Amino acid sequence: PVVHRKYVYYVAGGPENRDEFARQPLKYALGPSKIPPPPGFALKIAVVGPPGSEKSRCAQELCSRYGLQLIRIEDAIGTYLTEYRWTDVAKTAVGTLRRGNALSEDAVVEAVVTATFGGRATTWGYVIDGYPVTKKQFKLLDAAGVMLHSVFVLQEDGDRPNEDTALWRLRHDTWTAAFVGLQWISDRYGNTSGFASTDIDGMAAAASACVQSVLAYRTDVRVNRP
Repeated sequence: PVVHRKYVYYVAGGPENRDEFARQPLKYALGPSKIPPPPGFALKIAVVGPPGSEKSRCAQELCSRYGLQLIRIEDAIGTYLTEYRWTDVAKTAVGTLRRGNALSEDAVVEAVVTATFGGRATTWGYVIDGYPVTKKQFKLLDAAGVMLHSVFVLQEDGDRPNEDTALWRLRHDTWTAAFVGLQWISDRYGNTSGFASTDIDGMAAAASACVQSVLAYRTDVRVNRP
């Protein structure tokens, strides 16, 4: 956030945008906003895809366009282990990591869910970068009360990255084997779409359509419309 006079401004897009705003606050505070107003509910999106699909870039771009909070799994875990180190889950997780083992799915989802409680996440919404992927991860989020409005699945564009090594192929094959599949997500939730990594505008349009759909549903419920 940036404090200017008696107002506190939350700047989307990262530290570089914050610093630019701090240098010329009136230029941006008095000009028309390029970010659409919040829809009245927190928009919940996940962007997933195989290694090399540029899912992190796409997730960041969606956050920049709509003022959403970006939730990266590594950051969420690090924050949880630091700020909630007194909890049993965090203590167990720290011990697991010190032994060189992977965190349990329950510990990971606890960190992700906690990250969704941030101020921007609860007001505007968030984009989860690269999670959930497996059927168990989706069900754990459901059990924790996190119902995603949209899941964007990035498709490979056919071009392999320069680091086409055995390690990269292993990571790619591991992700493919673990991924629950676009069809399963669509059948269970009806809210998933596949996109090329270059189709940011398509993802943005899908996010806007999701907002309109949720608002229409809420209106129907409010007026008791079947």
